[in-house]
Amino acid sequence: MSIFLIVAITVYTLVHLIAWWGARPVLPFSPLAAWLFFIPMIITLPAVRLLEEAGLQTPARLWALVGYSWMGFVFLLFSLSLCLLAVELSLAAASKLSGGNFIASFYTPKVSGAIIAVALIAALYGLLDARQIRTERVTLKSSKLPPNVEKIRVAQISDAHLGLILRAGFLKKVAAIIEENSPDILVATGDIVDAQLNHLDGLSEIFSAIKPPLGKYAVLGNHESYAGLGNSLDFLDKSGFRLLRDESVTSGGAVNIA
Repeated sequence: MSIFLIVAITVYTLVHLIAWWGARPVLPFSPLAAWLFFIPMIITLPAVRLLEEAGLQTPARLWALVGYSWMGFVFLLFSLSLCLLAVELSLAAASKLSGGNFIASFYTPKVSGAIIAVALIAALYGLLDARQIRTERVTLKSSKLPPNVEKIRVAQISDAHLGLILRAGFLKKVAAIIEENSPDILVATGDIVDAQLNHLDGLSEIFSAIKPPLGKYAVLGNHESYAGLGNSLDFLDKSGFRLLRDESVTSGGAVNIA
């Protein structure tokens, strides 16, 4: 885990460096002031975990909300800044190849202001859109169902990231949608929990109350490992899921789930 954190923080610092370069022409404050804010954002992951372990839930949650929201914005700003940097390097190379003829630069306050605005609008849209729970319906027709089975309705959930930020209120909304659609099978396809499992009291009861007639099945995502595999397995088991790991099962004598 220590190697993972070192690599992650190093990469995330480089992301901030390039984002800072892209935004620099219009920023009204000094590099020192900017990095006094950047550093707490860069160390969000270990800082939130340490605060949680110390029992400081409110500071941990606030830091997570700010830090993870910032992560979305700065990644968008980094991506746009990286494109701008590629353009500037291409112009510099073209200028050199043409014998030093001047080629206008795009690294101007107007362009920097534009990429900040685009990144901010996209990040705000993402924050608002992420709060919406939508259902997507897909119909698959097959001649392989047994003669006595007309249809099977499967509900799939993924990437709920239950934990420090998303808790019972969010899961109750998800559960209500699942129950409303009366699935025969429920499958959970990874990252049901987040990296923090300290805040899942009562959530397994919400899941366990959902009882589709042909069963509930789950597989692991990377965040189940971040949260601690043993704890994640225990949560999924209490929630009534059968975990599939390198195996398959036939549900209701009709559908093979692998």
